[in-house]
Amino acid sequence: PVLEEGARRGGVIAPGAQVLVLAQLALIRAGDDDWSEATLLVSRARSQLGQAALARYPIAALVHAVSALVRAHRDSLEAAQDDRRKAAELLERLVDPPPWYAIEVRVALARTMLRLGDAVSAHALTVDAERSLRHMVDAPLAAKWIEECRVRADTFAASVLVGPASLTNAE
Repeated sequence: PVLEEGARRGGVIAPGAQVLVLAQLALIRAGDDDWSEATLLVSRARSQLGQAALARYPIAALVHAVSALVRAHRDSLEAAQDDRRKAAELLERLVDPPPWYAIEVRVALARTMLRLGDAVSAHALTVDAERSLRHMVDAPLAAKWIEECRVRADTFAASVLVGPASLTNAE
């Protein structure tokens, strides 16, 4: 209820907060496998980024990361890659982000990279997220997200290696 309230009221009072709330809600819906709602929420967040002229600010990294994930899920691969690049660039520019923020951006990007077939980048992002997790006291959900992504990245990488390696020289 609090996030939904922030999404409704934030546009006029605090558009920066509103875009983060919308991205957070989209990430939650994606986690619940409600991709149509995630798509609507992240579209609203992207639109508000443009209207409030916030797209180039580093704090917009989460919006672009979640947008990349949603677009990758919808097979809009070029748009997903574009959002992924923007999110990575903005996160790099963010000075001392709160650990939870860095984790959410990196986990969303790791999930995106898995959808795009890049397990190596996904694994690297989970390693970076684990570093941020060390700065949090009690974050079982963040730890779970990171572990799930790491396992999926490792499983994906292993499955890719098994295919070609199983062929003999004669084949």
